[in-house]
Amino acid sequence: MRRNIAASKDHFSAQGVRFEEVTEVPTGFSVGYAKFILDHATNSGSDAICIMAKVSDDNGYIGNTDKENIILNPLGIPVLCANA
Repeated sequence: MRRNIAASKDHFSAQGVRFEEVTEVPTGFSVGYAKFILDHATNSGSDAICIMAKVSDDNGYIGNTDKENIILNPLGIPVLCANA
């Protein structure tokens, strides 16, 4: 996951794409990460969310469910699914 983050930052920087890397302490419990991503996107006024198209082997079942929840987010925030 850290390699994916580093590669994404390098790629976005090289292409002049503005991005923000955020690390937050969770304010509640949630299985997976979709809730936190969507909460942050809502609170920060994000125009889009970018996620990896292929879920890492480390995340397996939860990752696929989270990916679906982010893509189908009820807020209608556009989601870019990028290949690794």
